[in-house]
Amino acid sequence: MADYIRNLKTEILSDNWYTLKKATYEYRRKDGTWEIQEREAYDRGNGATVLLYNRQTRTVILTVQFRLPTYINGNPDGMLTETCAGIIDDEHPEESIRRESEGETGYRIGKVQKIMEAYMSPGSVTEMMHFYTAEYDSSMKISNGGGLESEQENISLLELPFEQAFSMIASGEIKDGKTVILLQYAKLNDTGISAVQQTACGYLSYNHEEVMPLLIQAEKSVREGKWAAGFLSYEAVKGIDSNFCCKTADKTDVPLIWFGIYNSPEVIPADSFRDLSASCPSATHPPPDLQSDTTQELYKQNIARIKDCIRAGDTYQINYTFRMRGVFLYPPFDFFCNIVRTDIPPYSAYIQTAQHA
Repeated sequence: MADYIRNLKTEILSDNWYTLKKATYEYRRKDGTWEIQEREAYDRGNGATVLLYNRQTRTVILTVQFRLPTYINGNPDGMLTETCAGIIDDEHPEESIRRESEGETGYRIGKVQKIMEAYMSPGSVTEMMHFYTAEYDSSMKISNGGGLESEQENISLLELPFEQAFSMIASGEIKDGKTVILLQYAKLNDTGISAVQQTACGYLSYNHEEVMPLLIQAEKSVREGKWAAGFLSYEAVKGIDSNFCCKTADKTDVPLIWFGIYNSPEVIPADSFRDLSASCPSATHPPPDLQSDTTQELYKQNIARIKDCIRAGDTYQINYTFRMRGVFLYPPFDFFCNIVRTDIPPYSAYIQTAQHA
């Protein structure tokens, strides 16, 4: 127990739905004196909430339901638009949010990402909220959702473009705190549902139409004396010249363009980089066991097909790539250090976004 509280006594005032407690205790003030204080706290357990988003359609799923406290406090119809959420029973928060998502929205979600934990109303309510995001698509839908009849839930669903949902914060249509937090997180981070996302020092996009405008903006920043560092994916070529075509997977978590804009770079001379990379905790660790996502035979077949296309005059160049996958047991920057210290290049850069490095 904290050394500024002593002789804590609690009394249950009500436990009809959740538990309302009255606490009496001695509190040590900043001047060192002690005083008796009385407070009331409402214990409704901890909660979990999740923003369901679709990267391909750039949509989110929100719920709409009647919330009595908001009705009492001036909400004309008591209806509240919010992210899927619920109370955590005797289970892990992630298990809770999966259960709530299935019951409220009808989607059986896969991977979830933990964002943060926060007290929602610490002056009077004990609840700690666990925040998550999760992707959804039509294949995950197993029911119409709507909540549980046994809990008298009557929930409607909203599937709408992310940008529209985000604009509902400013318009006042969304006033739920947890929903505002998750929508702002999606806007500021690399979720891929915001058409253009401004990072702390740059922009990224998954939209071909925005590739050239962002390149122009990066060039403008450089002319103003700033520094731009980032990347273009091969698939971004269609945004530069519509005559080009590219084959993309149905799902991708890689942006077409990502550029950070900086006031100045941090320069590490090549001669001193060996000492820096040697100080990485994993400097002596071997690289991960990387596995190709294609076979040698398929690779040869694809190369032969590419040569045939060039020979026939159908194209003059094809960028053919495949992924190498492996389990990294140490931070990606340490892996970068290992690569550089093996053969120090005259120039190198390390860029890390929310999901990529």
